[in-house]
Amino acid sequence: MQVAYELTERDLRAFFDHLVEEQGMLSAFNRRVLLLFPIVTALVGWLAFEWIGALFGLAVGALVAILVIPQTMKATFSKRFDQMLAAAPDGLMGPHTLELTDDAELVATTSASSCRWVRSAVRSVVTTDEHAFIKFGPENALILPLRPDPAGDRRRIVESLSSGPPVIIPPPPPQTG
Repeated sequence: MQVAYELTERDLRAFFDHLVEEQGMLSAFNRRVLLLFPIVTALVGWLAFEWIGALFGLAVGALVAILVIPQTMKATFSKRFDQMLAAAPDGLMGPHTLELTDDAELVATTSASSCRWVRSAVRSVVTTDEHAFIKFGPENALILPLRPDPAGDRRRIVESLSSGPPVIIPPPPPQTG
């Protein structure tokens, strides 16, 4: 079974956003900031102006932690994505083909490369409404857009890869001479 598709910047952004969400980078950072920043500004306000300064520092710190810092973090992640995209190798975006062969190998081809994996290399398949991420590791995946596919082959590949755990073949024992 083989599918052809176009990988766009939007698809790469979806995977990047998935990684940020999956690893909890923004939410964990935001929780710490929401707790620590107002406390620190209240302490500084108290040292400068005692109780009225502490209350003012707490209010200002809470507003900054809720309104300013999360937006700054999102902008930082967005800038990091743009830098990653600028350094992207040839073939990352553009036409792709993905084939699941009869002997359960996964073959991905772009204008610049071709890669082949055995089925057991797939660690998980994460699907969203618009994408399937065929993951080989925490930050390594094939991105398969699930845009309208008249034959439904994209979904069949995803279902085939999602069914059951992969077979892990242990490496051969080391040869002793």
